[in-house]
Amino acid sequence: MAHILRASRGEYANLRARHLVAMRPQVSLAGSVSSPLIMIAVIGTLAWEFPVTLPPMAVDTFHKGAGTHGLMVAVMASGAVVGGAVIASRVHPRERALGPAAIGWGIAILAAALAPTLAVAVELATLVFVGYGSITFDAMAKTTLQLSSIPVMRGRVMALWALAWGEPR
Repeated sequence: MAHILRASRGEYANLRARHLVAMRPQVSLAGSVSSPLIMIAVIGTLAWEFPVTLPPMAVDTFHKGAGTHGLMVAVMASGAVVGGAVIASRVHPRERALGPAAIGWGIAILAAALAPTLAVAVELATLVFVGYGSITFDAMAKTTLQLSSIPVMRGRVMALWALAWGEPR
C-alpha cells in the first residue's frame, strides 16, 4: 500500500511542509532559478510596489491629485481584468511560462518607469500592461504551486507562498 502523507497539526506541521517543498523541484525553494517560490519572493519584493509609488507619481510627477491617482489604478485594474480572463482560459498553465510572464511584466514596469518623462497618457497606456502582467504572473505562480503540491499539503505550501509574496498586504 502506498504511503499517504497526512497533514498533521502541531509543532512538526510546518517542518513537513518545508520538507515537501525541498523534495519537489517544481515547488522547491532550493531548486532551479525558475522555482516558483524563489521567483515569487524576488518579484514580490522588487515589483509589487504600486500602492507606494503611484500616489507620489500622480502628485509630484504629473502635478495632479487624487483623481489622476484613481485613474491610474483603474487603468491598471482594467489590464488586470483582461489578464485574468486570458489566464483563466488556459487549461494547463505551465511552470516554464512563469519566466516569460515575469520578463514581460518587468518590461511593462520598466516602460511605466520611463513613461512619466513623456505624458500622462503614455503612463496610462503602460499601466494597462503592468496590470495585465501582474495578475498573469500571480495567477500562474499560484496555479503552478497548487497543482504541483500533494493535496493534503496545499494549504501549507500556499502559506509559504503568502510568506514569499509578502502577505498579508
